Amino acid sequence: MKKNKAYILAKAVYSTLNNTDDKEKVVSSFITYLEKHSLLTLIPNILEELENIHLEEKDIIKTEILSSEELNKEELDNISRLLKNKLNKDINIKTKQDKNLLGGLVIKYKDKIIDLSLKKQLKNLNKQLNS
Repeated sequence: MKKNKAYILAKAVYSTLNNTDDKEKVVSSFITYLEKHSLLTLIPNILEELENIHLEEKDIIKTEILSSEELNKEELDNISRLLKNKLNKDINIKTKQDKNLLGGLVIKYKDKIIDLSLKKQLKNLNKQLNS
C-alpha cells in the first residue's frame, strides 16, 4: 500500500512539475501537503517513484547490477553496451555490492533477472551431474 501511495503522489507531483514554470512553489506546496498529512516518511519511496516515472517517460530502462566486488568502468561499459543492444533502449545502471555472491553478476531490469552468479552456475552444474 505504501508503494502504491508513493506512486500516486509521485505521478501527481511529476505531472504538475511538467506543467508549470514555478517548480519551487510546487515542491514547497508538495512538502507542506506531505507534512500536513503525516506522509513525510514516504519521501524516499516518492523519490524512487519519481525516478522510475522520469526514466519510463524518457524510454530509459533502470538496471541494477549486483556483484561481489566493485566493477570497473570497462566492465560496466561492456555490460551497458550489451544490454543497450539487447533491449534497444538506453540504460540507467546502478551497481550494488553483494558480499553474499561468490562471484559473477546478477542483473535486474523491469521484472527480469539475469543470474550470472557463480552460485547459480554451480547449482546448475550440480543439477546436471545429478540427472
